[in-house]
Amino acid sequence: MKLIKLYPHMSGEQKRLIEGAGFHGLVDLKCSKLIPDLCNWLMEHFNPATNQLVFPGRGAIYVNEESMKSVLGIPMGDKDVSYEMDSEATEFVLNLVGINDGMSPSLTSIGTQLEKMKLADDKYLRMWIIFAISSVLAPTMATTVSPRCYPSVVDAGNIKNLNWCKFVICTLQKAAKAGKNTNSACFLYMMILYLDSLSFKNLNVPVEGYRATVWTNELINQEILADTSADGSFGALPEKDKIVIAVQNLCEGFSGLVTKFLPGSRANTKGQESTGTSRGKEFPGIITNEDYGSFTTEDYEKVGREADEVIANKSATKSPVAEVISKEAITDDCEVEEETPVPHEYNKRAVKPAKFKRSPFIDYENKKQFVVSRVINEVYGDICKNGGRTKSGRNSLKIIDTGEYYIYLGDLANSFKPMGSLDNNTCELALIVLSADIKDNSKIIFPARIGGYLLDSQLDRYELKKQFDQTRANRLDHKELAFFPILQELGNGNDKAGHYFVVCLNLKAERFEVYDSLRGEDDKELISATNLVVASIKTIWDRVYMRSSKKTIQNYPLIFIDGPKQDNIRDCGFYMLRFVELWDGKQLPAFEPSDIPNIKKLLAHKMLSFQGNRVQWMQVLWGKQPDHTLKNQQISYSVIN
Repeated sequence: MKLIKLYPHMSGEQKRLIEGAGFHGLVDLKCSKLIPDLCNWLMEHFNPATNQLVFPGRGAIYVNEESMKSVLGIPMGDKDVSYEMDSEATEFVLNLVGINDGMSPSLTSIGTQLEKMKLADDKYLRMWIIFAISSVLAPTMATTVSPRCYPSVVDAGNIKNLNWCKFVICTLQKAAKAGKNTNSACFLYMMILYLDSLSFKNLNVPVEGYRATVWTNELINQEILADTSADGSFGALPEKDKIVIAVQNLCEGFSGLVTKFLPGSRANTKGQESTGTSRGKEFPGIITNEDYGSFTTEDYEKVGREADEVIANKSATKSPVAEVISKEAITDDCEVEEETPVPHEYNKRAVKPAKFKRSPFIDYENKKQFVVSRVINEVYGDICKNGGRTKSGRNSLKIIDTGEYYIYLGDLANSFKPMGSLDNNTCELALIVLSADIKDNSKIIFPARIGGYLLDSQLDRYELKKQFDQTRANRLDHKELAFFPILQELGNGNDKAGHYFVVCLNLKAERFEVYDSLRGEDDKELISATNLVVASIKTIWDRVYMRSSKKTIQNYPLIFIDGPKQDNIRDCGFYMLRFVELWDGKQLPAFEPSDIPNIKKLLAHKMLSFQGNRVQWMQVLWGKQPDHTLKNQQISYSVIN
């Protein structure tokens, strides 16, 4: 594979440049060649209408953006890749590579230039992406580079914001519909996806990492040999069974990033930066986390229910993960709530308040069931063995590290224990993870520190200006909902504590909204704080958008969202997070205080496993390298009939 031939010539700084653009997997590919017979066979079984590899009698494997990202480790941004002829882009790129005759350069010449380049700059990034498109992501039969890939690299800073996963899938669909061969689309992805979905107990495939970075030529050859029938056809190996699929999806489907931190609920709120942060730190270019896509709450519920039903029906069979998770008793100060609900409880009728007491902003007909599998229960229990009064040596170990910021296991445990409160570090991380789950471009969630600047009227802060900057890719006036989580200091003297609430700028409904899980609309401190935040938003909006936007927010009214209420003084942060995730501008799906324990468990596991985490969190949590049987947890995209 031509891209791999560049690796020996890439400096560490150049690799970090490519990783910074979101192409983590493509700088560490282990498969240097395709298997033409297998690729042709996979194409024959690919249905572009349903985006599935369909194998009659065996099942199907989904071809989607999440699996694309988990296999190749490429960006899944919110903007489409422009793959079309553009005269200005063509002129720009030809000047960039030093061509004056108007002819498109050959792939070989681009590769030769890249090998000789020493700098890690925008020129290198653009040329590297062009080379990657032409050799891996959307290869063609021509020996020259297709000019259609030029528009996507003109704005080097925007490359990471493009949805390259969607782009590659579109090329696969077009190739399948046109009946083209393996040289016309990204069959590296198809090949790895298929092999990764098979069950072959005698092959120890690493659990962690983008799948294309762990499948070596040797592993591929061994599995293909085992999957080849006596007549030379493929399909001899079984696909992973239903219970494994359920557990794998549940354990591995998450995403997000960490950011700078604010003081948190029930925590000291005097400083703007926590000791659990680190800025400007360099990290190795190798990604060691597992990255298997982005799951929504609905995905958790569906997969969790499926896993639990199968486990209940096979009560004599151990979970494939159970043997490698510690069974030590949990300490007294970190009790774990109830066991996983059994299947017959899923359809319980939600208790609804009398109609005259109902809030118009809560969808009582859409009661969420936050189902937690036994696997996540056990992981949560192991988290809770740390922090607080425990003397665990793991408290000071980093459990999440993005390369710029990190948090310790003890801090994570203190936030999520049954009697814990969401601290500032964990809150900011959770907001970034939820932002990564947004499927369209109509919604934006701001960091909590931005809300703090607005509350304190610090409108000259550089980061605040940058968030509102109209030249940014995500213009605020193009959104429908903008959420501003706020951390307000309450109390006096030694009784001071932080409390979370959220202000929402609802541009579609043309109003400001405030949600507080503890206080009512007549609370004076809430009214005062909200008015300060709204006034700050209006002021900075006028500075940035008055001349360039048709939207004006000066006359927007402020309404109080009467949503779910907490029944203690600790859980305000988790209610705030649920609101920013589920509020659609009209109603909020109903949830209750009794749901918070399971919400904590789901969220904690999701943050551990998000795509930017460079820590081998299972090793930190369990104090040893994961057992090889954990390979059965890796996400599978099969659907077994």
